[in-house]
Amino acid sequence: MTGIKSNMFALFGLPVQFDLDVVALDQRYLAAQATVHPDLFVGRSDLEKRLAAQQAITLNEAYQRLKNVPTRAEEFLKAKNIPVPGTSGATIPASDLLGQVLEWREQIQEGTGLHALKDELTLRLQDCLQCFDTAPDDQLAHCYLNLIYTQKTLSELEYSS
Repeated sequence: MTGIKSNMFALFGLPVQFDLDVVALDQRYLAAQATVHPDLFVGRSDLEKRLAAQQAITLNEAYQRLKNVPTRAEEFLKAKNIPVPGTSGATIPASDLLGQVLEWREQIQEGTGLHALKDELTLRLQDCLQCFDTAPDDQLAHCYLNLIYTQKTLSELEYSS
């Protein structure tokens, strides 16, 4: 692993796309980790050991962020130079989405139609995941918000069951 990469996808030599080949990510992660394994640095200088340890930390963080769907979405937006909503003051109007989330939460609290709601949220989550690689860049922040709120509401629904 040489130099600082511009994004976490590039760190593993992967294209910037949301629909990630997880097997390729796993393989590239293991190959990259093998180059900074502590056993390779026995007898090397303290500086070389520290640099290798830092590279291993960077690889681990990037790998975990790309494996996890919400953080992969953040990294996808960052790689496309799109501000992630909710960070550094980046917001977008999403009143329709927020109204929908309030309706879902009310339905969860009432405990009515939860099976149908789970089916609806599961389908919506699948649509959200596909949105990242099909929507124009100016819509990706909306895709992100839809993903985050849909996934969070689905988790709340499963927790309440």
